[in-house]
Parts: sequence; C-alpha cells; structure tokens
Amino acid sequence: MDKTRLGRACLDPNELDPKEQDRNELDRKELDRVVTIVTATGAAMVVAQYFPQLLQYNRSAILAGEYWRLISAHFTHADGNHLLLNLVGLALVAYLSPHSVTTTRWLVAVLVCGLAISLGLLLWLPELQWYLGMSGVLHGLLAMALILRLYRGQIYCAAGLGLLALKLLLEQRVAVSSYAHPLIELPVITEAHLIGALGGFLIALLLPILYRQRNRRSDTPTPINGLASRPPE
Repeated sequence: MDKTRLGRACLDPNELDPKEQDRNELDRKELDRVVTIVTATGAAMVVAQYFPQLLQYNRSAILAGEYWRLISAHFTHADGNHLLLNLVGLALVAYLSPHSVTTTRWLVAVLVCGLAISLGLLLWLPELQWYLGMSGVLHGLLAMALILRLYRGQIYCAAGLGLLALKLLLEQRVAVSSYAHPLIELPVITEAHLIGALGGFLIALLLPILYRQRNRRSDTPTPINGLASRPPE
C-alpha cells in the first residue's frame, strides 16, 4: 500500500483539515436540529391523537371560549393513516428547512401558521364545524423553507415554490365536499392549505427583516458614560 495513503488513513481525527472539521460539526448540529424538531413535534401529534374530541377544531366550542382548539386542532388526526402521512410530511419539511430555522423559530412558525389557519377557517368557512390535522401547517412550513433556501441562492427551490403554488391553485378549483383523500377517506379542507402557505410566506418575508434588526443592534457601539465605545484602530 502507498505510504502516503496509509499515513492519511492513520491520521488522528483531530489532525483533519479545520474546514473539514467545521463542516462535520455543522452536519452533526443540522442532524441534531432536525431530529429534535421531528421528535418534539411528532410526539405532540402522537399524544394529541388520544384526545381528539377535546383538541380538534370545533367551531361551536371555540366560539364558546375553548380557544386552545385554535392551536391543538393541528396536532390531532382522524386515524393512524392520517397521522402517519403528516409525520412523513413533517420529517420531509424539517429536513428541507435551512439551519437558520432553529427549533424555537420552528415552534413559532407552527404556532403562527396554526393560529392563522384556525382564524381563517372561522372567518372564511362559517359552515365548517370541525377540522383536524397538520397538513395546513405543513404547507406553511414548506413555503417558508423553500423561500428561505431561495434567499440563500438555491435557485432550484423556485421550481418547488412553483409546484406548490400550482398545487394550491388546482386545489381551490375543487369543491371541499368532493375532494376526499383516498387513504383517510375524509374531505380535504383545501382552504387550510392555502392559508397555511400564505402564513409561511409572510413568516419567510419577516425573518430577514428581524435578522437585519438584530444584527444592527449587535453592531451598535455600547455607550459608556455618554460616549460610544469604539474598537482601537
């Protein structure tokens, strides 16, 4: 065997190229982040499955003051197939989300999209009496993830956004009562998908503004005795 190759193979991991070490560290952090997101959100979905009557969207109950249903409705599902479909979608969207979408920001996005969907259904579909499932929120998270990746120069995500927009457009041309998913045999509330996607779109537009404001504050010199401290030149 070539001595050079043998020498490289026997190198101590600590002697690897610093750039390679940084890349491996980022990969491990990214994997940990995705696993945390999927585990936490998925666990909430599984637990909620045991209390559908208490947690699902129920228009009369919400108007009577059970406001927790505005959020909890998105974590409960009609049956095992419905839950499994959304768990797979959850894993896919979490994987697509860029590393800037931390666990905290993911949670905020889930809550914002979920609340937007529930309030939208209350106002837009007064005849809708009950609703459950994560699909609307997942549409919002997917839209957010694709737009944030597009910001980073990943142009191929534009095609994903186009396909998502086409799907939403086609869904709105189908009557709610006639569009039933073959695996769960329940009507699909396509308006929830649309509202969720719009919520994710707005979140993706706001995040860069928040980033810039945070960076601007961190770059501002700290006043000391009425004078701004400056680094030595």
